[in-house]
Amino acid sequence: MGQNEIRPYTDLEVTKKYTIREFSADVEQKDLLWHMDKESRKIEIIEGNDDWLFQFDEALPIPLTQVASVPQNTFHRLIKGTGKLVLKIYKL
Repeated sequence: MGQNEIRPYTDLEVTKKYTIREFSADVEQKDLLWHMDKESRKIEIIEGNDDWLFQFDEALPIPLTQVASVPQNTFHRLIKGTGKLVLKIYKL
């Protein structure tokens, strides 16, 4: 992301092992961009409705509750559900 771009989430807590990240109920789908991460990650849902979806490139969206890990350098995105979403993201 560029220096002046606003991220579609807020990091509530950041440690060397994990980040707690919140996506507001008001986030717009257009702001949830395809992206890839430099390290593998494990995702744990702390709070959120089960209508938020997760999608890997060239795959059908799946309920976020089914996602356990995201390999490094793999394109993926979130698909907005209702209500806010809070994730605990572990860097592997």
